[in-house]
Amino acid sequence: MESLSRLGMEFGQHVQQVTAELLLRVVQPDSLSEIEGGIREAMLKLGHFVLTSWLALQNERSPAERIACECGPRARYQAMWEGVLYMIVRRVVYR
Repeated sequence: MESLSRLGMEFGQHVQQVTAELLLRVVQPDSLSEIEGGIREAMLKLGHFVLTSWLALQNERSPAERIACECGPRARYQAMWEGVLYMIVRRVVYR
């Protein structure tokens, strides 16, 4: 639960930062589409932060050292691999 509280605080700070960047960049917008583009970019940044953070929280859970296997013997945990997702919220790296 401590990790979740930390994530909530970090997300709040990230929202403030992204919002400030948006408002400073689009002080006097030329059109509604410019505002929409800025908001879309801000939402993608926030989505990227949430997804990356959620995956990091999943990483804190240690897998069991051995698990039952359908083939008979018990399977032993080997290693954690790094993965990359290419999504609408940009490239996300996880372990």
